[in-house]
Amino acid sequence: MNTKERIIDMAIRLFNEQGTAAVSTNHIAQALSMSPGNLYYHFRNKEEILRAILERMIARWEGLYAFPQESPPKPADVQQVVTENFWLVWEYRFFYRELSALVQRDPVLKSRYQQIRRERLAKLEELLQRFLRASSASSLETRTSFTNLARLCWLISDYWLPFLEIDGELVLSEVIEQGVALYMQVLHPYFSETGKALEVNAPETAS
Repeated sequence: MNTKERIIDMAIRLFNEQGTAAVSTNHIAQALSMSPGNLYYHFRNKEEILRAILERMIARWEGLYAFPQESPPKPADVQQVVTENFWLVWEYRFFYRELSALVQRDPVLKSRYQQIRRERLAKLEELLQRFLRASSASSLETRTSFTNLARLCWLISDYWLPFLEIDGELVLSEVIEQGVALYMQVLHPYFSETGKALEVNAPETAS
């Protein structure tokens, strides 16, 4: 692993543990037993580190929605994507916890995030259209219906963990599974009987 990647890894770890406001570039350098000058050779400031983290996240997102075009995704396929996305949110949980503040502080980060969010929402909407039109009753026919459903699913996947952290809940694998179950519950009413039969059983969301 090169020095730049080591800096990014340590920054993610410290941001997750302490929050971005409490962690400076000097803290990151110290944790790596590195001189501040060495860190500044790779990143001029904390904003550049945060932008690099976002780019790493984007690279991970790219692989999540890659389904073969010749056949529609099945419920198990969708559930797998949802699960992987929740674990991605967990890996970068500081970003979602502080999203509003981060994008307000850095216009460059804000512009890049807005761009990728538009692209991800479009891919999610396309995935839902392919999935539900193939395996569901015709409950969703208009573009607006699919757009609204995609936005609802987005809100669950991106804000489920921050929602729990506000109440001081320890986020473990069981909580990830609850989030997946909540997401799939939103989609369940649109499954056809065939789709429901193919659905993967997920743990019930805790009441």
